Amino acid sequence: MKIKISAIALIIIFLISSIIVTGEFENITKNDIGNNCQEINKNIAILSSTPIGWDKNAATYYSPILNNYSWTVGNRTYKFILTPITDEKIINGELNVDNFDALLVPGGGVGDEESITKGTLPNIRPNVIKWREGIANFIKSGGGYVAYCGGTLMLCDIDKIPETKLEINYKKCNIGVSEILCHYDNVANYFSAQFRKDGYKLIGEGNYMLWSAYVDHDLGWPKYNGVCFDVQINNSNPIYDDYLEKTCRARWIGGPSYVIPENTKSSCSVGARYPNEGLVDNESMRIHYWKYTGGIIGYLKGLFRAFKWCKEHNLSISESLVASIEFASDWERTDEYVDINQSNKPCFVSEIYPNENKARIALSAFHVARNVWWGGHIEEDQDTDDNYIADNFYELKDYTPFNETPEDEMTHTWWIVRREIAWAAKVPDNDLPPVYGPSQVCDFEENPTSLNFKVYGVSEETKGNISLDLYYRHSVDNENWTEWTLFNSDVNKSDGWSWDFNSPNGIGYYQFYSIRNVESEGKIDMIPPGPDASVFVEYH
Repeated sequence: MKIKISAIALIIIFLISSIIVTGEFENITKNDIGNNCQEINKNIAILSSTPIGWDKNAATYYSPILNNYSWTVGNRTYKFILTPITDEKIINGELNVDNFDALLVPGGGVGDEESITKGTLPNIRPNVIKWREGIANFIKSGGGYVAYCGGTLMLCDIDKIPETKLEINYKKCNIGVSEILCHYDNVANYFSAQFRKDGYKLIGEGNYMLWSAYVDHDLGWPKYNGVCFDVQINNSNPIYDDYLEKTCRARWIGGPSYVIPENTKSSCSVGARYPNEGLVDNESMRIHYWKYTGGIIGYLKGLFRAFKWCKEHNLSISESLVASIEFASDWERTDEYVDINQSNKPCFVSEIYPNENKARIALSAFHVARNVWWGGHIEEDQDTDDNYIADNFYELKDYTPFNETPEDEMTHTWWIVRREIAWAAKVPDNDLPPVYGPSQVCDFEENPTSLNFKVYGVSEETKGNISLDLYYRHSVDNENWTEWTLFNSDVNKSDGWSWDFNSPNGIGYYQFYSIRNVESEGKIDMIPPGPDASVFVEYH
């Protein structure tokens, strides 16, 4: 939560006092604060075409996070309306700023496959051209764009001369809007890895992580694939400036890093960076390259396994053909460690398109809609005569059990999704959804004319009557603080969430946080690790 330091000057002349408050309060004036709460819907299109592959439900990860999620800031209630949009609708021109505020492109099946297939198809195909133009024109017209992992590759060029077919496809598929570049040291598909002598070095760390063996053996599919990193948060970025800690755990399944060129026309900002320590430097997480040695016979064995597996899981013949690459054997472990050189590189970035419409773009290399976990180490599989990717090369051991804090593990980075979407949909910076729990103090009245000044809050909406408690503490020197004290409760949101604060401890520093109460559930909010906002009160 952002620490808003606002100076309150108390000027006493002939017993007449006034306060001057300075600070960030973007796009909010006193005229906005009335007796009626404004309802503002933000319509979000989510790309839902999935031409190949198994991850057909990637978009469903975002529905519980976004659809009908609403929050109130002052007298404004925002609400996300999530609507699937297909290639056909984009081609027909339905992706436009009259219908939608932002486009969300998931990672996994949807984003990756759209990137690959649109890059593979010749650009002279009329439908492909219309599809690319539809997304590009939406952004140029002011529509927001938010993407994760492989979905970001649709918008960005790669920062190298392509060396593999997959890199060529990625380069061809980008729609030429963003100035931000995607970086992979190496990236290739599994087929290249199997039938090229040096292919195993081209797959890249990301594809190995996709099959990293946190597997649901009944399902036959990696339920907890990828790894969890503590990314380095940049609090000067408006999406992340309410986050108080230096790092945030997020789940990575092979996304790129980003490069912001010098002298861009657009306004670009880094939201977070990969850890300083790479996987190759981390003894508990580093992995070896595996090399395919099975030839055509191994591929035929994989085809047989894939048909059997897909039949058991009610998947199609075409999906069996795709899966056969992952089921082909044998792979042999090499002595070389995988390293794709992502350390300290940007992994979350934002951009404002450089025209009068100022579209907002947010790109994340991580799958922040997915759950996270803590602890553990990677244990590599035994090298046998029949290793194959779908049987996993690695397994996570000794991690903190998922059932200890299931809600926190599942929702740990949902705040990032919501704030990225809200920011891209042009919600004012001070009105973005809360980070810690369902409420927070967001700002102060801009030009108060008495000793009392308003403190404004933000709260997620829910069923039942809501009230918001304001807590404060005071310090004379900004070091020694009083205990947190309940100031008052706002029990009626009809005139907005706010409190008339009267500086009960006199001059000095004040810090605030809020707690949401729901009539049927009691206090379900959490005390944040630090204050939501701060002011400084001084006599002149």
